[in-house]
Amino acid sequence: MGATPGDMDTVMSNKNPKAKRLAAAYGLRYAEALGVIREDSDLTEELAEELEISRAEAERRIEEQYAAARQRADEQGVSFRTALAEIRAEQFRRIQHEALAKAEPSIEDLLREAIQSHCNNQMAGEPIEVEGEGEDNLHVSGLNFNEVELPRERVDEIGVQAIDPDFDTLIWDSAEAYDGTTEVGTAEVRASVTFDGFMLKAATYGEHEVTVTDFDWNDHVSYVGFEREVVLTFQVTVQDRSIDSIEFMGATEGQPVPDVHYRR
Repeated sequence: MGATPGDMDTVMSNKNPKAKRLAAAYGLRYAEALGVIREDSDLTEELAEELEISRAEAERRIEEQYAAARQRADEQGVSFRTALAEIRAEQFRRIQHEALAKAEPSIEDLLREAIQSHCNNQMAGEPIEVEGEGEDNLHVSGLNFNEVELPRERVDEIGVQAIDPDFDTLIWDSAEAYDGTTEVGTAEVRASVTFDGFMLKAATYGEHEVTVTDFDWNDHVSYVGFEREVVLTFQVTVQDRSIDSIEFMGATEGQPVPDVHYRR
């Protein structure tokens, strides 16, 4: 026996409303539309969780793909579901790429870590450079603080005790770029530098520029310290989103730092 009109009404009323609307809107067979709706139910949950958005927002984004899928299907002569799968694969790759980009540290983050490590491990505890002068013309290698006014005539064996960079003043000046993955430039940052050294005991009386840490270091000298606000300059190579090399170039007297923290 054939189906009666009442039977047909029952069949139609049992159909999924979303699938019916999708089929009508994009010229699909009901079975094809129903398959899409069933797949999208799970996809909605995954998208909402992945992007940390509401289910309603996830549904809206998914439904926006339907028109593009219909257009691609017509242009390429493929099925609606094939075109929809291609579009979703492309969007998934884009989401992954964006998530990876967010997870990668910025150049500022890389510079902060590299400069702090360099200050702590390669500069703290090191002597400053002494340029050869006078009859002895004695040159002592060390860190370049030649442009900073220091009590060199009164304090001997000056060295860097500690460095406290102010990374809110960090400037990255990218001078050259190679192959899009390597950049060479200079980084500048203002810092408070604590120096130490030795001073004749007699010279410490009435001296306010230095702090006497140990007056009786030995019979002749005291161990002293003092601070300076300076700008440190580093030459840096950034390769594949990591610091390939960093070298301290020198320090200058502290000066105002531009509001723009990055120059290219």
